[in-house]
Parts: sequence; structure tokens; C-alpha cells
Amino acid sequence: MLAPYLGITEAPATGSANGCLAGYLAEYNYFSAAKIDIKVEQGYEINRPSLLLLQAEKKAG
Repeated sequence: MLAPYLGITEAPATGSANGCLAGYLAEYNYFSAAKIDIKVEQGYEINRPSLLLLQAEKKAG
């Protein structure tokens, strides 16, 4: 998601990484809940602020 060698020190928004984060947080009940609904902010260091809304739910299976 980042490439410091190429001068990319922060991404404005990384949906692929945050999608994985949402799944991880739900899978491992990180917030003591199998369902999450959180906000992630990114991109401020490169003056391209972004807001991503993450929702995920662990279901029995």
C-alpha cells in the first residue's frame, strides 16, 4: 500500500487493506463484538484526507 522508496509515504485510502482489517477485527472479536461498524481516516500526511467506513460481521458457519 505504501512505497517509501518511490516517495509514497502514505496512501490516500487503501480499501483493500481496510477490507482485510474489517474482517480481522470481526473474526477475532477485537472490540468484544462479532459485528463492527467503524471509521478509518487516512491520507492526512499527503494532504489527501480520506474517510473509509468499515462494516463487517462474523457469522456462524
